[in-house]
Amino acid sequence: MSMSTPQPSSRKLDPAAYPGLIVVSWFGALLLGGLLSSCLTDAEIDEVLDTGAPGLPVELTFRGIEPTEGLMEGGDLVTIDLEPLAPEVGVWFYQTEATVLHSNPSSVTVTAPAAVETGCVDVVVSTGGQAVVLPSVFCYR
Repeated sequence: MSMSTPQPSSRKLDPAAYPGLIVVSWFGALLLGGLLSSCLTDAEIDEVLDTGAPGLPVELTFRGIEPTEGLMEGGDLVTIDLEPLAPEVGVWFYQTEATVLHSNPSSVTVTAPAAVETGCVDVVVSTGGQAVVLPSVFCYR
């Protein structure tokens, strides 16, 4: 009795069907979060899709911040539209951490911290093991 060798998958995957999964074309093969699909069987691909896969960072898309200015004393509610956001999110205005009030996969609402002086500051958002710097997007008056 001969055993059959599992065959590499030839199925096509729609990246939109798997949010958060990185799909990159590479010389005609697919990279799934860093795993080469032409070397994977259908069962192995199913496991990756069910459990997620380590790999390349997901590109974060910044859509805006509201409001774009606030009082030096802090306390303003600020919503940052940035996606995709992981469940754990940290936000800093210059070097001061903001209090996160609410977050979802496409935005985070924080209380702006107090500032030392007037002017525009960078806002840093940390999510999913990566950080993005939004240069001079919030101005203290």
